[in-house]
Amino acid sequence: MTKEMDKLIEENRQLKLDVHRYQQDVLRYQDELQKANVQLEGLIERLNKDVRTMQRLQQVLVPTEFPNISGFEFSTKFIPSPISGGDYIDIFQHENKFKFGVIMSSASGYGMSALMLSAFLNLTGQLEARRGGQPDKMMKLIADDVLELVENDDRSEVFYALVDQRKFELHYCLQGDINAFHWDSEKRELHLLNKTGESLSAGQEGPYKKEKVALNSKDRCIVCSPGLIEMKNIDDETYGLQRLMRSIRDNVEKPVHELRNEIIFQLEQFSQGVETKSDLSVIVAEVKEKVLKLA
Repeated sequence: MTKEMDKLIEENRQLKLDVHRYQQDVLRYQDELQKANVQLEGLIERLNKDVRTMQRLQQVLVPTEFPNISGFEFSTKFIPSPISGGDYIDIFQHENKFKFGVIMSSASGYGMSALMLSAFLNLTGQLEARRGGQPDKMMKLIADDVLELVENDDRSEVFYALVDQRKFELHYCLQGDINAFHWDSEKRELHLLNKTGESLSAGQEGPYKKEKVALNSKDRCIVCSPGLIEMKNIDDETYGLQRLMRSIRDNVEKPVHELRNEIIFQLEQFSQGVETKSDLSVIVAEVKEKVLKLA
């Protein structure tokens, strides 16, 4: 009987020791977890600061004023996303005064966007670009600058257009999922411009192709970044290409600023306050006249 009691007492003592060690382990675990949470919160805050810094930088770098180009009228809108961004737009004249360029790019994130901006800046220093080189050649120069530095799944959609004011032609390259439209005022038809290639991404190789669109007085060109058709509402429904095209068709003959505003307004009505996960960019251009002033 005494042996059994001693055994029970020993087992009870061992159990108390095990419970005590367990409690100590739990306390250590809680302490480590708290330290890890503090470190994680600090990391998240630093990342948020980095994202906010990149957002501000992106907003500063996207041009808000564009050249006054005779015979054309433009309206643009850039809305940065509070979550992720990477859009860039520009309208610029060449040394050849009868040519001007239009760029829209939409990168998968700020890192890829920085690479694209660097490529655009490098492009401005190249003689062929300043003289108004063809979009397929310009796209190759951009790709050569960017793709060797691309990591993981980073990518960029790019629309690069050259307008020849002597011939009233738009030559363009469209890599990826930017949506570009041509409103033919004579036929009263809205055409979605053909994609000429896939997004710029690691391992992608040319050749880069171009296409041409003839322009007439009162024609419109509308270019929209992918964020518009990817926008979702509170029911997780995607805005989509058909809604975008309908909003353009319904308002395409309004003044360019009204058309641009309607495109954004109808998107906001659909989204019902849901934050966009990507930047939103729109360029609207109208051919005002086909009279070429040589003076």
